[in-house]
Amino acid sequence: MMTTQDLIEKYGLSRQTLNNWVRRNEIPAPNIRKGRQNAWTIDQIKFIDDKLKANTIEQLEFFKKFENLIDS
Repeated sequence: MMTTQDLIEKYGLSRQTLNNWVRRNEIPAPNIRKGRQNAWTIDQIKFIDDKLKANTIEQLEFFKKFENLIDS
């Protein structure tokens, strides 16, 4: 289990990014409290980790396509 602050520090995200993803149903909302903070389960953390990996792959593919357009 990790708090929102832990996730922010581990992944370099902003709290607003997490809030936006939850609001758009891109990631599951935290449903546990740890003190005054929201806490994320291992399954939720894996979901976020997978989302970030997918975004990275999409960005790399975009830049490769862009690079190919410039080289043409």
